[in-house]
Amino acid sequence: ATSWPTGATTSPKNTTVFTTRAARMSTTSPRDQASPSKRTTPKTEYSTAVDHYRACVTSAGYQVTPAVLSPVDGLTMQFEAKLSGDPTVYNQAVDDCNHRHLSHIEPAYFERHTQVMNTRLRSATAACLAGKHAVVTGKEKKHTGTHRHRR
Repeated sequence: ATSWPTGATTSPKNTTVFTTRAARMSTTSPRDQASPSKRTTPKTEYSTAVDHYRACVTSAGYQVTPAVLSPVDGLTMQFEAKLSGDPTVYNQAVDDCNHRHLSHIEPAYFERHTQVMNTRLRSATAACLAGKHAVVTGKEKKHTGTHRHRR
């Protein structure tokens, strides 16, 4: 059985927002699981893979928006896809496109490039978190799974 892409969200207009890292399906082939650390993936190769992935989803009969760079990490290409009809059919189409064009490129790309949040977004996020009594040092680099809160 094919599952929804992790992290894909559906709006009231039946539009699914994809972040390409989240678009990886829960099933991966052994080739896709090969160590991504053994290769370097340039940004152009990742961008081309995202373009091919979007074109594949479009060829499957679904409308997609242009991909834009996420301000959250400065790496992820995001786009929206309007998926309709039988969920089993469109899940399979998205899964097939992912495996053909993206899943073998994406892990190496994200492993080899540094995530950098947009400066304005980072400032707004820090202000919001500080307002919720979270300790924000300005030196945060990546999520560690731990949270420190002032009490």
